[in-house]
Amino acid sequence: MYAGFRVIDFHLHFPYGPDLMDQWYENFAAKHGPKKVEQLRKNEAEEKAKWRKDNVFDAPVAVDDPDELAARWSQELDKYGIERGVFLTGGGNDVLAAVVKKDSRFLGFAHHSPFAPDAADQLRKAIEQQGLVGYKVIAPLLPKSLDDEQAYPVWEVAEELRIPVLIHIGVFGGNGGLAGLHNSNPLLLHDIAKAFPNVPFIVPHFGAGYPQEFFQLARACPNVYTDTAGSMGWTRWMPYDLSLKHLLRRAMETIGLERVIFGSDSSWFPRGFSVQYLKDLIRDCRALGIKDEEIQMILAGNAERILALRKAE
Repeated sequence: MYAGFRVIDFHLHFPYGPDLMDQWYENFAAKHGPKKVEQLRKNEAEEKAKWRKDNVFDAPVAVDDPDELAARWSQELDKYGIERGVFLTGGGNDVLAAVVKKDSRFLGFAHHSPFAPDAADQLRKAIEQQGLVGYKVIAPLLPKSLDDEQAYPVWEVAEELRIPVLIHIGVFGGNGGLAGLHNSNPLLLHDIAKAFPNVPFIVPHFGAGYPQEFFQLARACPNVYTDTAGSMGWTRWMPYDLSLKHLLRRAMETIGLERVIFGSDSSWFPRGFSVQYLKDLIRDCRALGIKDEEIQMILAGNAERILALRKAE
């Protein structure tokens, strides 16, 4: 329990293995050369250092032992009274499948590309044999358009197994990261969500720079959800005033709070679980007059309902 609420963090990352941006940088280097990549990585590091300073976060310290990382995350769940933690990425399906076995409170998502030659088989294996419970896709890093029908066998498996699919769409990587790529618009998910109405599709961060497109998508597709993950730092870059509080109000007035899920987007140490994001969410909910039972729905109930779908027959 935290502040009297049960909490499931639906958006964690297990910081092990290659950086998610490595493949993008490799592709960029092939076109523009390694010196340009060196400069871009330097720029990205400087921008992230400024962001950490603004948010009073220590710099990440790499931990190369997955057992040690898992132990640290178990301690974080204990420290803050977090009931379950959902790791969306973690060095590949095999690694994360081993990690979630270390603590019964850990849950994990498969996170391979939907355009891998055996993507559908990988997803089935991850769910049926490895104990993972959902599927995570980072759309801006995909080699093809998200709505390319080559990926449809993956969505078919997700629908058959009744698992949630979380797809990051929008700006990616925070300050100094990526913006405006070919899979940035949440509306690319429209035809997929229509074709697979029994799959809960979660677009995190309220669309990460594309809130209007997210809400239009959610208006058309009742199987589309969002999460509150991270600092919502992208809202500072919008041409009008916007905040988590504004987004919660809009969700409350349109799609309903039953489609909003708490996530912290926590990953590295020594920061660990970013409790400030949980505090901010509870504060903004109370300021909006959201009832405790509805706050509880955001903090745990919605996640429980979505994660139980594959078992409900």
